[in-house]
Amino acid sequence: MTLPSPSRPSPIPAAAAPAAAGLPPRPGGPAGRRVGPIVAPAVARARGRQGRFLTGAASVGGAVLIGMDRTVILSMTGGALVAIALLPVWWPTLRRFRGARLMLALTLATLLSGIALAYFSTTPAGGLHDVDVRIGLGAALRVLGVALGVGLLLWGRRLLTLRWLVGAWAAGSLVANVLDLPGSVNPWKYQLGLPVTLLLLVALAGRGAVSRYRRSDRHGRRLRSRRIGATGTTALALLLMAAVCAVNDYRSFGAMNAITAVLVLYRARRGDRAARRSTAAARGRTGARGPGGRARLVVAAVLLAAIGVGIYRGVPPLLLSGALGAQLQAQAAEQIGLGGGSLLAGGRPESQATLALMQVRPEGFGLGVVPTTQDLLVARAALQTVGLQPGNGYVDRYMFGGQIRLHSIVADLWSLGGLVGLLLAAFLVWTLARAVLVQVAGAPAPGGAEDTTAQGPALTAVVVLMALLGLWDLGFGPIFSDYSEVMAAFAFALAARGTPTPRRGARRPAQVPAATARRGPGSRSSERAPSRSTTSPA
Repeated sequence: MTLPSPSRPSPIPAAAAPAAAGLPPRPGGPAGRRVGPIVAPAVARARGRQGRFLTGAASVGGAVLIGMDRTVILSMTGGALVAIALLPVWWPTLRRFRGARLMLALTLATLLSGIALAYFSTTPAGGLHDVDVRIGLGAALRVLGVALGVGLLLWGRRLLTLRWLVGAWAAGSLVANVLDLPGSVNPWKYQLGLPVTLLLLVALAGRGAVSRYRRSDRHGRRLRSRRIGATGTTALALLLMAAVCAVNDYRSFGAMNAITAVLVLYRARRGDRAARRSTAAARGRTGARGPGGRARLVVAAVLLAAIGVGIYRGVPPLLLSGALGAQLQAQAAEQIGLGGGSLLAGGRPESQATLALMQVRPEGFGLGVVPTTQDLLVARAALQTVGLQPGNGYVDRYMFGGQIRLHSIVADLWSLGGLVGLLLAAFLVWTLARAVLVQVAGAPAPGGAEDTTAQGPALTAVVVLMALLGLWDLGFGPIFSDYSEVMAAFAFALAARGTPTPRRGARRPAQVPAATARRGPGSRSSERAPSRSTTSPA
């Protein structure tokens, strides 16, 4: 028998091919050949839709559990347990988000360093400290579980938009905090402030301009419709939240809302100027080229520094004047008096104890290390400089009651992991500060692939607000309660860089010039621009 050549048809009939291969014949004879090409793609599409639905549901559920932050067993939350179970699923996704794997590596290195420091602390050279294994294990699992939750959030970013991701996290946080409302001293400050603000911004992210009012003449004829754009609506919502926070003694978060409103307005103003420059450059005008990406980042950094200095210099006199209420006036006067004229030093005296301990023991303490009497005396001497007298219950029972808690995530990471913990804290500070600058500048960062032009003002406000909150918690928040907020801000900062970087060989969407994108569909240039359906594939 002669072998069939590629140009000649096979001598075996199509209907007899299964029998020749030793397989049962297909039902229906020749008519069965039409079933495969028609049914198989439909089944594949149905399975694909079902798989995407299940993946999306798992992504939303994981974000909700991470936002709830409820301990299930051994300081591990439900979101952390889900993240561990799905580790083989979301681990390959992290290579598309720059900095995610480095954060996990630094977290593991911090925990290993904490174990080594704990062993060293039990030696005579380390001060003969005792080690509480239960406390050390709880701290290690807490830090590790929160870090693994970032991977689960970034995995959900593959199918969910940033709006859905933030909304799911905020909804979970709100549900968990509502359960803690009975007996709360300040419900807005400790339970409702953050999730309600995020949900409000997420709701605004799905809306355009909001009609405000209409102007009419004396005959009732409409003259003009006034509308507040998305930027103005977002800024008004942030200022409203800032006012609510000021009334409910949540000064730090209220200031963050006000700062975010100013930055959102600045970004919109800078975007309008950039659009005009792009339009002028397209028409051939000279001198229309605006500043580059690095220059925009520098301008944004200078603006942030100016806002920070203005708040630091302007808020204390405003509080002391009584404009925000007699209660806040009394608290500010007491804290400024304790801090020697500084509101921060008087409001957060733990920083003095941290600096004193760092001078005595720069290498840190380790996981589960119990402070000695010498450590307590060093901290008391430093706290006396800001008015906290010896025998204070807060110092003896909270800060050094069986473990070291310095009310600062940076300080706690140093205490648990030493210099490696400080390196992890520095990386988190750098990532969050860079996210704020990139969002405010509204342009890709130098050397990166971020694209912030596709986000609206509400989502920009979400990323900036969470990054500012994360920076504040790193400096002045306890690690066991606020570390989850810092890692959520870290995940949102990475997720806000746009669609994850595609693999090699994947087609990238065509870039639309900013000037063309800002023109409406009725402009002449947009009418001349070819549509995607008429362009030939690459």
